[in-house]
Amino acid sequence: MPALQMAISKKRKEMIELGEMYGLTDKRTINCSQQLDTLLNIDKSRTQYFFDEGSFKKYILTKKKEEHIGA
Repeated sequence: MPALQMAISKKRKEMIELGEMYGLTDKRTINCSQQLDTLLNIDKSRTQYFFDEGSFKKYILTKKKEEHIGA
């Protein structure tokens, strides 16, 4: 699992635990939720692709190469 995905999973688990412990409106839970949002936005921006056929093919090839390298 790539590092960003692991960070997202860890932050999500942390947020759920904080929500269960302190409630959903507690500042610790909200802060953690905002941190998770930031990670999700980074992930989304990294995985967006253009609908231009050439760009899409290039994205797919680059992504597969990164996965093999472990980027």
